[in-house]
Amino acid sequence: MDENVEVVAHDIHRRHVAAGLIAGILSFALHAGLISWMMSTGIEIALGPTPEDRSDEYPLIRLRDIEFPEASNQEPSPAAAEAAVGVADMSGTAAELELPLEMPAIEPPDLPHDISTEEATTMAGPEREVQPEAWQPRQEILAIEESRVLDQVAELPRRRIPKITRISEAADIVYPVDRALMEADSQDTGTFHEEPVPKPAVIEEKTTADVPAATKSAVTIDEKQAESGAELFEETPEDVTDVKPLEDFLSATVATYTDRRDPESGHFRIEITRLSKDVLPVVPKDLLFIQDCSASMAEQRLYFCRKGLKSSLDMLGPDDRFNVVGFHDGADFGFESWATNTPDNRDTAKTFIDALRSAGNTDIYASILKALDIPREPGRSMIAILITDGHATVGLKDAPSIIREFSKLNDGAMSVFTMGTIQTADTYLLDLLSYCNRGDTRQIEGGRWSIPETISGLAAEVRSPVLSEIGLSVARATPAEVYPVQMMNLFENRPLVLHGRYKRGMKQVTLQARGRASESEGDMIFSFDLENAPKGTKEIRSEFGRQKVYHLMGAFARSGDPRIREAVKNTAREYRVRIPHRVAF
Repeated sequence: MDENVEVVAHDIHRRHVAAGLIAGILSFALHAGLISWMMSTGIEIALGPTPEDRSDEYPLIRLRDIEFPEASNQEPSPAAAEAAVGVADMSGTAAELELPLEMPAIEPPDLPHDISTEEATTMAGPEREVQPEAWQPRQEILAIEESRVLDQVAELPRRRIPKITRISEAADIVYPVDRALMEADSQDTGTFHEEPVPKPAVIEEKTTADVPAATKSAVTIDEKQAESGAELFEETPEDVTDVKPLEDFLSATVATYTDRRDPESGHFRIEITRLSKDVLPVVPKDLLFIQDCSASMAEQRLYFCRKGLKSSLDMLGPDDRFNVVGFHDGADFGFESWATNTPDNRDTAKTFIDALRSAGNTDIYASILKALDIPREPGRSMIAILITDGHATVGLKDAPSIIREFSKLNDGAMSVFTMGTIQTADTYLLDLLSYCNRGDTRQIEGGRWSIPETISGLAAEVRSPVLSEIGLSVARATPAEVYPVQMMNLFENRPLVLHGRYKRGMKQVTLQARGRASESEGDMIFSFDLENAPKGTKEIRSEFGRQKVYHLMGAFARSGDPRIREAVKNTAREYRVRIPHRVAF
């Protein structure tokens, strides 16, 4: 069966090939016969336009042979020349247009009479201006359209000053001289001369008989004083500045500590106290009590706070002023401004304190910010005591933001002391708020029953300031790192304590502190002998580390720089101190 199918397929294939060949032969024969018939009958097939048909639309370009005439010495006539080159006569046209014909200059103009022909041949032609390769904006910007000032200023003449003879140990400041004495001395001795340019003083040797009587009684100069001029130009500190030196009124002690594990640095502790009550009087103060009255305080704790506030009013000095603020989501003042310390004002304040009740939310920032609106009087120490649980519930609630914004606006003008009324108070906020504003913080111990005692104890510590607004600086010759940078006030019953670090081998350290004492500014300079200072314990080094940690934490609260956060951790690790408020770091 399969063989029969294969035979039939081959037979069909041969038939297809034969049919294709026959069709091709027939097509060729048909086309060849058609072409022969058309040629024999003379029929033309137009495949495109003939030359005759396109002569008008597409003129042909014909190449011809050009015969050049033989050269002749005779010049052609103008008419022939014009006809040869195809020049048209434009004279008539120019006359009609009334335009003069411009004939090209075929000869150079005559030379001026002052230039010879030989010189003219040697004269260089105008140089071609060099064009910039690209557009320069400055050329347009610096172009001066109209000049209104002189482009050049004459050089200032030099004035030579003769060499001045220097006088050794001469005073820096020359004080005014009595004019009557000056006139008498200038007439008789010739020592003083009123001239526009001062000249070096020349002291002539004179006998006592040569000096007038008025001069003898007023001026007595021995030979040694005449050489230096010390008698004439002697000055006192009161003549130079109104800052009062306080070194003689204060007592300063220093103790050092060195650790063998720290071969490069040593540490010191300085304690400054007042010598006696007579030499440095107490500065009058303005004391502001800021009491939290929000619902989170609870009436039980607020009851004990009222007792502590009323007992603190009795600790005010005779020249002190005060005010009381109760706050929750707003602030209420007991007085419109500062109240003087009188029995009537104290009774009014106690009545206001008894009316404080626990209610509402807590807006710490807005409340303490209102304290800055109270007018401040120079010469008085301004102190605020903030009593709160430290949990802000409305307004600005972020602790670093409260510390940063208030410290920036206060700028150390008001000392802020804080007190937490509960063991779960926000100690980070209270500690840093007081540290960054010349203050300190207290925390109750033993429950709410200890609140009155803690408030009155804090009021007793700040009762008698003797030096306020203290600024500290270290001499360049004795570099040291000292904390705290922003110091608290110096109080009668509370010494001023500083902790510092110095480089091993440094023999002494010099510190300068400047503050306000009573009605004038005071200045104290101390130089401490580090080599012979008493040796302290390792607590000196640890306390320095803790003070530096607090300083860095305050800087972090004010700026939020993450690098300061790392510095806090590194400092705590180096000095083996605990980082307070670990949650914030």
